[in-house]
Amino acid sequence: MSLDRYPYYLKFIAELRMHQKKKRNELIEIQNKKLKHIINYAYNFVPYYRSLFDNVNLDPYKIKTIEDLQKIPMTTKKDIQANYDKIISANTNIDECKITNTTGSTGIPLRICSDKKSLIYSSALYYFAFFESGLKLMDKSLELTGILEEEKGLLRKCIVSTYDRPEEVIKKVKKYNPDVMYSFPSIFKMMSYYLNSDEVNTRLLFTHGETLTESCRKFIGDTFGAEVFNTYGSTEFNRLAFECSEHSGQHMITDGAIIELVKNGEIVGEGEEGEVVVTGLYNYSMPLIRYKLGDIGILADYECNCGRKWPLIKSIEGRCDDYLTLPSGRILSPRNINVIENIPGILQYRTIQKKKDTFFVQVIPGKDFSIETKKLIEEKIRMGCLGEDIKVEIETVKELSREKTGKLRTIISNINNIK
Repeated sequence: MSLDRYPYYLKFIAELRMHQKKKRNELIEIQNKKLKHIINYAYNFVPYYRSLFDNVNLDPYKIKTIEDLQKIPMTTKKDIQANYDKIISANTNIDECKITNTTGSTGIPLRICSDKKSLIYSSALYYFAFFESGLKLMDKSLELTGILEEEKGLLRKCIVSTYDRPEEVIKKVKKYNPDVMYSFPSIFKMMSYYLNSDEVNTRLLFTHGETLTESCRKFIGDTFGAEVFNTYGSTEFNRLAFECSEHSGQHMITDGAIIELVKNGEIVGEGEEGEVVVTGLYNYSMPLIRYKLGDIGILADYECNCGRKWPLIKSIEGRCDDYLTLPSGRILSPRNINVIENIPGILQYRTIQKKKDTFFVQVIPGKDFSIETKKLIEEKIRMGCLGEDIKVEIETVKELSREKTGKLRTIISNINNIK
């Protein structure tokens, strides 16, 4: 980020800090105001949304509140792919925008167009969570990722590739000795097998992109002697939610987006599972309205003790595509299978559902791996599948493939489950 943009960046950070303590009805008023503006703009300047609204005879000027959003059809990645030229605002000069590709975890990578102002706001969202959780301006931070982009700014930041051999990653981490690290839970867990807590002075670990189980949080936190904070976001919207020091869920940053949880086309209540549907409130070059993000989440039915009034996401259960369909037709959360991560002797693993009754487990064995480990894996998966008649195949491997960003998918279902 160039220095001339920092006044705007600091303005957005200050605004977020002020808004997070506002009353819930005031937060909704802020969202409604932003929503009306971007809906009207999208109808007037984005051909895709003009067609979408006209096809269902919907007057955009009647969309005034979050509740009114339900009148708008949802949009998928496939819709955007098929209409990419029509989703870019007519007022946008693409040559002055940044184009970012999503990871393509669903098999459909997507190009996201962001203008200068939205990039500044996006950066503010990204760092806001870190600052709120204890990041200091002069901290040395290190990000472990599969996408190596040079980042210029005031913060001292080092980027290390997750595709390096573990020994090389550890060597670079020791040399830089960061105060703060940001990566996937599986990367921190891998590092924990090669690193002692007294070898680095890391104070904070921020995780993203994968499910962070409580056992993994404790394991990596104890290894590094650091506090672990989980975050939630996407390439399309950047930071959507973050965990504060209470660790009671993730605060949705309502200034930047409206998050709905939907099941069978209906909004679900607090405590119920639903697919994450997001409406962005700041990227006017490529508005995304009621966009299906592909995750399954649960909203909390309580407020956080920290004093912030932003609502909480209790948990992100996993990707829609990762949900499992059993022989009986029962649909199962990937968390039922993720319990095998607690078995001693497993360094990393991936479970692939080949058929409704067949699970293939790839394991990178640790030093305690044995025949008993294999028996425990099969036993845990059978228990997770609630006693249904299934087959479990286990293979030991030297490494597991990761996505472009470095993310490790621990559960993959080859069956299309969630609609």
